[in-house]
Amino acid sequence: MGELRSLMVSGNVAIKYKFANGNILKENSKFAPYIYVGLGVNYLSDNMKRQCVNVGTHITINSGVGIVYNINERLNIGYNLGVGSFISKKVYNTNGIAEEANDMDADDLNMEKRKDLYMQNALTIGINF
Repeated sequence: MGELRSLMVSGNVAIKYKFANGNILKENSKFAPYIYVGLGVNYLSDNMKRQCVNVGTHITINSGVGIVYNINERLNIGYNLGVGSFISKKVYNTNGIAEEANDMDADDLNMEKRKDLYMQNALTIGINF
């Protein structure tokens, strides 16, 4: 299994479904779980100077789950677990691999063909104004 050795800056636009919506859980529930799905734009940089990623902007499909604990009307804390999948197979820098195809082993060939997944964990603090 390969590793994405890069600094990644991400932005995501998503549709979120809150379970504390008055139908499943009360709107003012202390625990407010949610799910989401969306599209992301990620900028990858080769900060390790290993030339293992294609530097630039890459599009992803993202989804995740989370829960918010409402301490009071204005303050909350939460946890979010997200998963993203790059749409393109051009995340890894494979320049020159085509010429060396005869020297590639099975793992290298699989790396060339796969799309990359990533997972993000976040602890949050929210303030409602």
